[in-house]
Amino acid sequence: MPANNKLYSRIFDDRHDAGKKLAEVLLVQNPQISFVFGLPRGGIVTAYEIACAYRVPLHTLIVRKIGSPFNQEFGIGAIAEGGIILLDTETIRLYNISRQNIDLVIGHEKKELLRRKKLYRHKKRFPNIKNKTIVIVDDGVATGYTAYAAIRAVRKKHPQSIIFATPVCAVESYAKLQREADIVVCLSVVENLRAIGRQYRSFPQVTDKTVLKLLFSF
Repeated sequence: MPANNKLYSRIFDDRHDAGKKLAEVLLVQNPQISFVFGLPRGGIVTAYEIACAYRVPLHTLIVRKIGSPFNQEFGIGAIAEGGIILLDTETIRLYNISRQNIDLVIGHEKKELLRRKKLYRHKKRFPNIKNKTIVIVDDGVATGYTAYAAIRAVRKKHPQSIIFATPVCAVESYAKLQREADIVVCLSVVENLRAIGRQYRSFPQVTDKTVLKLLFSF
């Protein structure tokens, strides 16, 4: 985790390597954790290594980025299970994106969120995290909206403490995450983070099959 307000940029072999390095820091700083939640898809791979290190259940928290109607990769917000919707109102206003177009994107993402929820949770109920210390894990944070949505979704479940852990994070988002989570653990805080994949030597797409294999290996 960055100290003395300095930025630390490092490269990871892959998501498994990043998860193991995160686990080393987490075990020292926060030895008691009840649940690990990975954000699909890539965050599940990183979270798997942390759950193994703690020997606690691995779960998933379903979130979806809201992309611009004109460029899906350009995030303007996020949704999470539990009815959480976050929008970057400043960017929406700057690019004059209509509410009608935004609602169309949200409608599409809600369908995908529901599909993943049914597939990944496979009829299992969301665990009881009341008064528990939990870790939410992603493989990287750029704009941060999916991370913020995930934190707010679990906050409604009244955990004792929320730790957000990620190998790499944009410097602007790192500051905001510290206001959302109780503790933030990040190994690489980067200025002008254009692509999370650049912080990894290997950063392949993660499939549903891989996610299911990791989730049901516990």
